[in-house]
Amino acid sequence: MMHYTKMHGKIHPQKLFPMIEQVLFAVEQTHECGFIHRDISPANMICTKDGDLYLIDFGAATSCDRNSELWNEQVFSHKGFEAPEHLLYNNHGTWTDIYSLCASVVYLLTGEGLPSAKEREKADCIPQILMRSGLSGRQQNILMKGLAIDSRRRCASAKELRMALCGETVKFEDVWDVAYTARTDIGSRKMNQDNLMVDGLFCYEGEDFRKAGQIICMHEELHMAAVCDGVGGACLGELASRAAAQALMHFMEQYRYSHKLPERLIDELLDQMNEKVASLGKKIGTVATTLSLLLWKGNHYWAVNIGDSPIYLLRKRKISRLSVPHTRAYAHFMSGRPIGRSDWHVLMNYLGKEKTAGSQMAAIRHGHLQKGDVFLICSDGVTDHLDEAGLKRCLLKGGEKGMESIWKVLNCKDSNDNCSAVIVCF
Repeated sequence: MMHYTKMHGKIHPQKLFPMIEQVLFAVEQTHECGFIHRDISPANMICTKDGDLYLIDFGAATSCDRNSELWNEQVFSHKGFEAPEHLLYNNHGTWTDIYSLCASVVYLLTGEGLPSAKEREKADCIPQILMRSGLSGRQQNILMKGLAIDSRRRCASAKELRMALCGETVKFEDVWDVAYTARTDIGSRKMNQDNLMVDGLFCYEGEDFRKAGQIICMHEELHMAAVCDGVGGACLGELASRAAAQALMHFMEQYRYSHKLPERLIDELLDQMNEKVASLGKKIGTVATTLSLLLWKGNHYWAVNIGDSPIYLLRKRKISRLSVPHTRAYAHFMSGRPIGRSDWHVLMNYLGKEKTAGSQMAAIRHGHLQKGDVFLICSDGVTDHLDEAGLKRCLLKGGEKGMESIWKVLNCKDSNDNCSAVIVCF
């Protein structure tokens, strides 16, 4: 791929990402087998005529275990793609492969090599290089995290990097098995408040829908579920999870999302929700009339309500309403950009506190999450039609049939009070 880039120039993200995902998966499998490659670079990637990308040359590979007979402390790497600690301190592990992977992605996207660690400490030019890559802000932040000089601040694993950068498609019929059995490296790591990213708010239907029978489970740097109850009852949104709380959002089968709402429209929508719904609806399709969030920090969660849709918690066959007053949106929080520690404290000041009439957000802290918790984002009055026993049977049934049954229970034909989404915690 080094030769290809020199001959043909940089590769467009839409073409590269499906290819690089194959390499990420290969590295993931290598690490799970207890080995590290140590010499990842475009020079050790080959592409077939069919567009498949392969990682080659495992001659420098060694065991992850320093006590193993297969451990080799010699330094092998291509200049410009080696991790700083690998070159300076001969301290290598899975984290060094993460750095080399991200450096390779940047090179293939831009055709530019990365400066050394010493040069980066003086003036880090990688953000400027990434701005020329054609990537979204979220993807740039993911690569910056993987290229952190301090190895402790990088992605925990190749699996986390793959999920964050490329996403992961989960078959619809496997959703329930995943929801109750999945354990990932992402779920075991603590949240890094400095790198908290607020992203993934999808509010309208695009033309390029996902294949029928599939949903998308995105793993990113955040603990947030965004649910939009659009005009006509369309449920559109995205959940991204990382830390002790994990969840999957289940959508009505006939609806899919594909395009991200531009930030300027998010701000406009949140600032002038009541006034602009009709006009924005003509521009972007289905518009959010109410928006509810579940925000996790550690094992605790907050129910955040923007609009008047209540949130119900189904736990051990009992249903309780999480009462959150009608509020307006906190536009700064929902801007879609990365937020730092100071922004986090500003947000925390809103959580659990009722403000005056000028308040923009209100929320309640509701204690610890439990495995098997089911959250219902509903229109007011839906519980008048809720068959609790029937819902429980649907949950136990699982699979596509179980999902269809849930929507039949929640979305009554004789009522306008419909459920927007179901979030299952595991």
